[in-house]
Amino acid sequence: MSNQIERPETVTKNTTSFVIKSLPPCKTKNCSIVSVQIDDYRCIVNSTVQFDQFSPIIGGNDTGKSILVEAIMYALGARIEHVHKSKTETFSVFIKLKVSDGSEKLFQRISSAGVETLKVDQKKVLLKNYREELNQLNVFANATNIFGLERGWESFVVLTPAKFSQLLEKAAGLELNKKLHDDAKRSFEQEKKKKPTGKVRKSANLKKVEEQLNQIYTEITPNPSWKANLEYTCHANSFSGIEMTLRNGSQKMLLMAAGGVDMPVAAVALAVAILMKRQTALLIIDNFQKTFGTEPTPEILDKMEDLSRQGIQMLLTWQSGVMPRVGVRFISTTRALTLKRN
Repeated sequence: MSNQIERPETVTKNTTSFVIKSLPPCKTKNCSIVSVQIDDYRCIVNSTVQFDQFSPIIGGNDTGKSILVEAIMYALGARIEHVHKSKTETFSVFIKLKVSDGSEKLFQRISSAGVETLKVDQKKVLLKNYREELNQLNVFANATNIFGLERGWESFVVLTPAKFSQLLEKAAGLELNKKLHDDAKRSFEQEKKKKPTGKVRKSANLKKVEEQLNQIYTEITPNPSWKANLEYTCHANSFSGIEMTLRNGSQKMLLMAAGGVDMPVAAVALAVAILMKRQTALLIIDNFQKTFGTEPTPEILDKMEDLSRQGIQMLLTWQSGVMPRVGVRFISTTRALTLKRN
């Protein structure tokens, strides 16, 4: 089966249409969330939530949906400002990840009176090592390849192609690897200056980082010049249509197309996931209606579920009222979470 995303025959106003075909297998380790256990994180107490590859999280106002998402982000290494400043509260978040090789990893962050304890597989580690363990699973928590789309999506949509490319590089972990490469390269150049007439070999560290960079570029696209050739269109402020394409030589591949005002931002989010070619471990969409300005229609949910079957775990939160199709397990926050009551 072709990996190409085919252009819909027609894209008309007020409709959304796109076709997703199977993605190539991921060559690097990836992971998905099995469960999260939350103890006294903000208003959530003593709650354990199990997740599937496609997990709608549904509940009314003030039922803990966004706080659940925030707790997940915190457990995955993100810096949450109000949590960082807290000097009196005691809480913990414990998250279990399933790795693509079948193994499991356990991560736990505990905060007590402003002092933080971090554990990986029950062993205490520093925050730096905690995040490094997550990086090995393609999880870069600080707004990289975990997308919490509730805030700031307007600027995300109108990025120039160059800025959009930079975001994709960051999402694929290139930012971290580029820094390692620059540091190793600098050492190499300094050694060359010390021995202007002698031959200086590349260090093992520089070779390793160069290999990592090449592997990431290969995973993103077969064409390393993708950055200069990435194209997408967004029709003014009306968001009447979005088309994202990727050029590979003379071949233009449509990644995503959307017409009408129903779902422009969803098209962008899914296109990003496809561009990552399963580098994205997790796609979080908090408050679906607010993010996209539309209800999670059956067509939208079916397409997102299709993508989740191909290796990208999706956690979607939305207000009560719209239910997923019969057979899809969803998480009701009123049942799954125990909340403190003032």
